[in-house]
Amino acid sequence: MTKKVLVIDDDTKVLRLFQRILEKDYNVVTCSTMKESMTVIDESVDLVVADLNLQDGSGLDLLAYLNSLMYYIPFIVVTGYGTIESAVNAVKSGAVEYIIKPFSRNYILDAIRNAITEAEYRKNIAPEIDANCKEIIGQSKAMKKLFNILQRAAPSSATILIQGESGTGKELIARAIHNNSPRHKAEFVPINCAAFSENLLENELFGHVKGAFTGAMDYKEGIFEVANNGTLLLDEIGDMPMPLQIKLLRVLQEREYKPVGCTKYRKVNIRVIASTNVDLKKAIEEKKFREDLYYRLAVIELHVPPLRDRLEDLPLLVTHFIKKYNEKNSKNIESITPQAIEELKKHNWTGNIRELENAIERSVTLSTSNVITHDVLWSKKERPTLPNNFVEEILSEIDTSVSAKSLKDLVDIVTKNAILYALKKTKGNRSQAAAILKMGRASFYNKIKELDIK
Repeated sequence: MTKKVLVIDDDTKVLRLFQRILEKDYNVVTCSTMKESMTVIDESVDLVVADLNLQDGSGLDLLAYLNSLMYYIPFIVVTGYGTIESAVNAVKSGAVEYIIKPFSRNYILDAIRNAITEAEYRKNIAPEIDANCKEIIGQSKAMKKLFNILQRAAPSSATILIQGESGTGKELIARAIHNNSPRHKAEFVPINCAAFSENLLENELFGHVKGAFTGAMDYKEGIFEVANNGTLLLDEIGDMPMPLQIKLLRVLQEREYKPVGCTKYRKVNIRVIASTNVDLKKAIEEKKFREDLYYRLAVIELHVPPLRDRLEDLPLLVTHFIKKYNEKNSKNIESITPQAIEELKKHNWTGNIRELENAIERSVTLSTSNVITHDVLWSKKERPTLPNNFVEEILSEIDTSVSAKSLKDLVDIVTKNAILYALKKTKGNRSQAAAILKMGRASFYNKIKELDIK
């Protein structure tokens, strides 16, 4: 059955253009006002394309109306370059795509084809999405919020910017988006933009034709070609050189690219996900990142929380990694002690999930019993240590106005300062502080109580 597309714009020239482009493949209905469009919209409409600014209202108002309906109709917003930020907000509110004027025939056709495909996919995705996200572990408020956005974003074709510290699992999130999208049967291709020089990165992304440069003896397909019809993850996008940012912008806007040494553009149907651990808005202010590219990438933004902000998920993550490395190493670790869990919660986790996974993998490997204890959690390299001059540092921090009436008083003053110093170095981790002071844990805790250390 021919799909029905409703186009709304107060410019009759634009309406005629859409009619001409779409009439061969679609049943096209046009309206010039929002009021008129509301009399046409029903379940027979497969897609709505509307200008952001209409004579009698806003495309956002129309989107809100569509969102209130009991049935789903995909919505594409059309905008001029000057209102691109509003278009991005429309996508965040539920629009599947935005199109910037002026636009090409192929761009329109691709956008509409993708939107209709995604609408059909949405009908069947709900029962499967949880299974495809099983590697994303967490029940914290922050992770539930992330998972909710992921579920709504995955079926769309919108570009996505994933932000988060190193080790938080940005690539895992990107894979989950791909696996829950209509493109899941095609390739998911990640590339780290920081791992290549400018010329090498261009060659990796766009490929080259034979004879493009000295040594180019054969044709080389680029990642855009490899990932065609699939998903491309541009990791560390903040490190992409400016000249390549311009070329990437064209790919996103026109869905076409040129291999190195080629004179003709090639069409590509691809979804782009970008990830970064840097502040791109700050990079824009410093003229290191293009603002127009940022808006093209950040149609939907996902913020992956650091582990320290979701410590309630830590026991779940630990259990997951124990199971994973039990299977990998043919081990039979059954549990981890509550004391070890508490130590893990006190750790700073600058490396986030990646650091935690490494710690659990090592613990599973080295543990000689079926329970992980605090003793096997850290390697010597990872245990905090005191500097060689720590005695001088401790003595320098002692309040010289305090007078000791006996040798015991003097020892207590020095001991108290040493314990406080060690606790500071270990960020309050008492077990690690005791270890680096070479004190037994019982003696250490007794001293804390005796000296009234808070």
